[in-house]
Amino acid sequence: MPWLDRASQAIVATLSPLIAATPGATLVEVGEWGMRQVAYRDLELVRSWRHFLESPESYVKYLRPS
Repeated sequence: MPWLDRASQAIVATLSPLIAATPGATLVEVGEWGMRQVAYRDLELVRSWRHFLESPESYVKYLRPS
């Protein structure tokens, strides 16, 4: 398939660290600072998932009734 040899571009908005980990992807994060290119490990969504996996109780406590 000749189209496999050409570069392609897709803009994907995601909250999935798996999709963001696509090899060769250029990652651009949008926030109060505007837009910036960022490394995978520095994405806010990756940092948030890491924090959740290290300490799920810090999130789950808000799901319990008072």
